[in-house]
Amino acid sequence: MVAAAAAIALTACSSGGGGAASTGAASGGSFSTVNKGVLTVSPYSASPPVITISPDGKLGGLIGDLINGFADQNHLTVQITQTTFASSLLYVQQGRSDMTPFIYHTDDRAKTVYYTASQFQLPVAAITKNSFAFNGPDSLKGKKIAAVLGEVWGPYFQKEYGDNVKLYQKDADAAQSLLNGQSDAYINSSLQLLNPPLSSQKDLIANPLKAGDAGMPAEIITNVAYNVVSCKNKGLATAFDTYIQGLATSGQLKQLYEKNGLPANFRITNPTAPSQGC
Repeated sequence: MVAAAAAIALTACSSGGGGAASTGAASGGSFSTVNKGVLTVSPYSASPPVITISPDGKLGGLIGDLINGFADQNHLTVQITQTTFASSLLYVQQGRSDMTPFIYHTDDRAKTVYYTASQFQLPVAAITKNSFAFNGPDSLKGKKIAAVLGEVWGPYFQKEYGDNVKLYQKDADAAQSLLNGQSDAYINSSLQLLNPPLSSQKDLIANPLKAGDAGMPAEIITNVAYNVVSCKNKGLATAFDTYIQGLATSGQLKQLYEKNGLPANFRITNPTAPSQGC
C-alpha cells in the first residue's frame, strides 16, 4: 500500500528521479531520491512511542518526528510504502524506497544496506505473564517462545531452544500468541509493553536478559535502532546523520524524547553510525 503524507514546509533544495540531489549545507551533502521531491520511507510496523503510522499514511512518534523534520529541511515530502519486516531491507536494496526505519545492526545486514546514525536503544527482554516463574534462560526450556522473523535475537533462541521457538511476521501477532496462551514467553524489547495488544494488559512483565543468555553477545542485549538506505545512496545517510547530530547538540533530540515519552534507558546522547560493510 502506498499512501502519500501531507506536504511539509520547504527550506532547502533536493531532487531525485535518477539524478543526484543538491542539498543545503545543514544537510551535510548531496543525495538522490527514488522520486523527485519525495522521500519514500518503508516502515514495516507501527511501534509507539517510537513510530506510528496514521490511516492517511503519515509517520509519527519519535522516528516520524526525525524523518519529517529531515524531509522538511531538505525540501521533500514524505511518502509511505508499507512493508513487512522480512521485506523491509529489500525495499531500499531494490530502489523501491529511500529509507527503512527502525533496523538493528548486524554485520551481514551491513553488507547489503547502509546505516544512518543511531536514534535510540532498546534492551531485550523475555516478556511473560506475571504467573510465569522466570529465573533466567533455563526457565524457558521446554516452553513455547514467540519471536519475530528477522529480528536479531531470533536465531539465538532458535539455536538454544529449537522447535519451541516460533517466528512470527509481525510484532502484534507474536504478542497476541502470548496473550492467547500459545506462547509462554515473547522475546522482544520491553518497549512492546507500551504497544497494543500488550499495553492494555496488567498481568505482564518484561524480564531483562543479559549477555550470555541464549548465547547472545552484549551488543544484542541492548539493541540500537537505526534507519537504513541503499549502499548506492550513502549521501542520504550522511545528510540524515548531520541532521540528527545537530538535534543532539542543540538539545532538541532530548526534547523529542520527552515529547514522545521515551523512557530514560532508551535514550542516547551521541547519535553515531555503526560499522558499515558496503
